[in-house]
Amino acid sequence: MAIKITRWSPDTCPCVIDYEWNDAVPQEARVHVANAIIEACAAHAAVTVPAAHLALVLEENQRKNIFNGDLAGRIDLSTRIVNYVYDAARILLVRIEPLTGPERALLLSRIANDTRFAGRVVIL
Repeated sequence: MAIKITRWSPDTCPCVIDYEWNDAVPQEARVHVANAIIEACAAHAAVTVPAAHLALVLEENQRKNIFNGDLAGRIDLSTRIVNYVYDAARILLVRIEPLTGPERALLLSRIANDTRFAGRVVIL
């Protein structure tokens, strides 16, 4: 049994956070405990408690990842460029090129009808 420390930086902002976990615990049962904010981006700098900082950054990263998985299940992404960026209000802005009118309508409907995305994801 050993406590491990992982330095994590999401692909959604430049924050860097150290968290601890126990390698003796099965992966599906592990708990990650934030122990240090190494670097905080401007959007997250006001959150100075490591656990709260990790929770906020992780939620945004997971929202992007979940939306990306949902998106890939609805339209073929193999020939498209998809860009994700969070705005100042932490709304996930998604640009997909090219995107047809019917595909856009499908995605807008999906966002509007899913509480994970409604008001939190915008297709540009």
